[in-house]
Amino acid sequence: YILEALNHPNIIRFLGTFDSKAGYLNIVMSYAEGGDLSKRIKDTKGTYFPENVILGWFTQIALALKHIH
Repeated sequence: YILEALNHPNIIRFLGTFDSKAGYLNIVMSYAEGGDLSKRIKDTKGTYFPENVILGWFTQIALALKHIH
């Protein structure tokens, strides 16, 4: 898998796959200690993130995308 070859601090590690009894492919990834972005947004309950936090996240996403390409 391509995911196995990705080794970058801003990309969650791929651990493996398995098929469910219902026929779905399940991808197993490393545990993300801080959770995911969706959870962080829901936890704010309508408040805004500071600009420096957003710029930090954007930088991490951009570096991960650069590594992939």
